[in-house]
Amino acid sequence: LWSFDFGILIFKIKFLEKRSWSVIPSISIQRTEIQPILFENDIYVFGGFVLKTAPRLNTLTMINVNSRICKLVETKGEIPSARSGHSCVIWKNFMFV
Repeated sequence: LWSFDFGILIFKIKFLEKRSWSVIPSISIQRTEIQPILFENDIYVFGGFVLKTAPRLNTLTMINVNSRICKLVETKGEIPSARSGHSCVIWKNFMFV
């Protein structure tokens, strides 16, 4: 079981272990105005801001729930434009941003 904790600038994942929540700092990423989405055992985060004064991002980050490893995903094809405050959906093997 996990929960998304959206702070002002920090996106954290909390895992429920032994009936208590614990923050896993190794997979915290600094983004705001994002829409995380779960597909199989991975959480995907596209876009958002690092800081309100910084430009929007068009990168895709993947967090594996089992290994708790966070990495930038190299995408192919036409990458969506940078955005924040958006929504995402996964249908079959496709992610729509």
